[in-house]
Amino acid sequence: MSEIDQWSRETQEMTRSMLSDLSFGFRGAELFLKHRVLGAATMQVADAVTGEWLLSEVESGTTHRFASVDDLVAAGWALD
Repeated sequence: MSEIDQWSRETQEMTRSMLSDLSFGFRGAELFLKHRVLGAATMQVADAVTGEWLLSEVESGTTHRFASVDDLVAAGWALD
């Protein structure tokens, strides 16, 4: 992604921090993420807790698997 397509550093760091720590409260079994080009995606809380970074795009159902939170953020995803 080009730098212009990236979220602000603050948003990137908040996403990285919250997904690494997972100490915030959950509402339901899914986390909601956003991408400037690909749109919205969900991640199961159970997957995040076990460190499996698997996103499913809301519109298409396409899945994206990441090796780490850093990879997820670098690919342009952020918590919504």
